Amino acid sequence: LLGCYDVKIEAKRKETIPGSFEKVTLHYVFCNLIEEKLLRDTIDLALYKYCSVQASLSSEIKIDYTISFEV
Repeated sequence: LLGCYDVKIEAKRKETIPGSFEKVTLHYVFCNLIEEKLLRDTIDLALYKYCSVQASLSSEIKIDYTISFEV
């Protein structure tokens, strides 16, 4: 059903020492056409509700994602 997918991570650090992260973007790339709403709902749950890493990071770090398809 899901087929193949890839996740690329892009992060931006603050200019100040110790250079902590200020923004992290996860770029999800899927190779099967899947309903985008279903993917967004699934990623939202995984990232914002069940991810202990995200919950442990500072609230100052903005975390978002993108979805694209390569068929």
